[in-house]
Amino acid sequence: ILFILLGTVVVAILVIVANVNRSRRHVQGIEVNIRYGSAPKIIDGQTVVDSITAAIPTIYAVLVKDVDRAMVADAASRVPYLKDVSASVSVSGKVVVRATQRRPIARLFYGASELYFDEEGAIMPVSKVGDCDVLVTGGDFVEPLRVDSLNNQMQSLLTVARFLDDKRQYKGLVDQAYIERDGDMIMVPKLGDHVI
Repeated sequence: ILFILLGTVVVAILVIVANVNRSRRHVQGIEVNIRYGSAPKIIDGQTVVDSITAAIPTIYAVLVKDVDRAMVADAASRVPYLKDVSASVSVSGKVVVRATQRRPIARLFYGASELYFDEEGAIMPVSKVGDCDVLVTGGDFVEPLRVDSLNNQMQSLLTVARFLDDKRQYKGLVDQAYIERDGDMIMVPKLGDHVI
């Protein structure tokens, strides 16, 4: 019993000393863990690191105990391809960012811009890291594009893109969707020279 108690005290002291030493060290780096799921890779960890260092230029000079995890998560959340972002500090003194990549379901041509949107309606720029084989959409848009909320025409495109994404047998048949000014939608199949 004495050896067990002594061993427990020694382990507790070692843990306390390690935590005190760790908290007095500077940040040792930034580690990014992105869950891609079934989505093709359109974002890499370096882009997230760049976003964090741009928002917090002194991140590597900060002591581990002073790291503002909420600020780090907010900086990483500015990368439009990510959702469910969290930040922590590892035992080795690294800032660890965990996030899930959004899964694009359509590529939108809006004027001179090319964008993706996911099943939640989040709008993202086209990635420099990777490309997605998704429904191509466009239209004769009446209202301006807003990042914070989709207008009626965008909602219609999103509804069709969600349907085609859910129904695999139809997704393989339709190549493009175009919405007209009056709200009518034209779909171009992958096979044949007709439109729907």
